[in-house]
Amino acid sequence: MGNLFLGFPVARAKIADMISTSAPPALHHAQHENGGSDEIDATGLTGAGGSGGGVGSFHNLSTLFESLTGYNITGTGSATTTLSAFVVSLNTGATAGSTARLSKAVTPTIEFINFDRNCAVMFASQLVSEGSKTGSLYLRATNFGYNKHVGFKVVDGILYGTAGDGSNETTATLQTISGTSYDVKRALRAVFTAGSKCDYYVDSVLLGTITTGLPTGIGDSSYLLYCSAVNTGVAEIKKIWLTSYNAQYAT
Repeated sequence: MGNLFLGFPVARAKIADMISTSAPPALHHAQHENGGSDEIDATGLTGAGGSGGGVGSFHNLSTLFESLTGYNITGTGSATTTLSAFVVSLNTGATAGSTARLSKAVTPTIEFINFDRNCAVMFASQLVSEGSKTGSLYLRATNFGYNKHVGFKVVDGILYGTAGDGSNETTATLQTISGTSYDVKRALRAVFTAGSKCDYYVDSVLLGTITTGLPTGIGDSSYLLYCSAVNTGVAEIKKIWLTSYNAQYAT
């Protein structure tokens, strides 16, 4: 029976050649590492070694809402915010002028929310407007209105990407959800490149980009997350079902 090398018959002279040439097994590890003669790009990123960021390069926030402990729950009118089977429900109720809010804040403000660095945020959501399209839904990091933030909103059936620079809010129209009442699921992701742009993805498809009016510097509040459902002027139920929230802030 011939000599075996990795389970296959190989001539003894060939085995000796494989061991004694320029990359014997003992050196393979080093040669495949960053800067080696046979460096492997295992990341798909630019550069031979694709030197992507390590775990310590980001502040990571993630939740499947196992509990509402640590979240701020507020509301007006008939609004309620409840948790069931890892899903948060923000429900205005049917009383006109009601607002259901869910937020997470820290005091003092954590300065890792720094819009001079990149970040990405994602919401797995179900958006509901009963009766008609009229009403507003907001899913944002880190704040609301014209305050510094990136995120999403639905106003009267139209989905927008939003960004606030502390003085103004800029929007990008992403899609018309419905001209009437609606009940839809959307995976929403905002990818912010500091000083350049914010890309807005809906169900993994890039639908809009904002390049002006972007936030810069440290965030202007202690909010990490701010979501709300509002039925101003209509006695109809508006809801956000939120199943997960994820964010990465570059350090």
